[in-house]
Amino acid sequence: TGPARVVLENTVIEHNIADRRGGGMVLSGPHVVLQLINSLVQRNMAKKLGGGISCEGDHRIRIEHSQQIDNNQAPLADDYLLDQGCLVKINSVD
Repeated sequence: TGPARVVLENTVIEHNIADRRGGGMVLSGPHVVLQLINSLVQRNMAKKLGGGISCEGDHRIRIEHSQQIDNNQAPLADDYLLDQGCLVKINSVD
């Protein structure tokens, strides 16, 4: 089996609150490939880590076409919390 693949297209993730991490979304567990296309992750809050996106583990995030990942809040890492295994590609077309 390969990685889990998630595609979010023309999606708005906003006004969410997490008690610990990843106010907008959390990638954890087995290998995940997340593709964000023309999507917004904004105005989310985590009470500890990664207000917009928290990525822990061997995951890939591909961000395509002028999205906005901004205006998220957390005491540590407002917009992204990325650990050593997480890879982010911005405006990738491969």
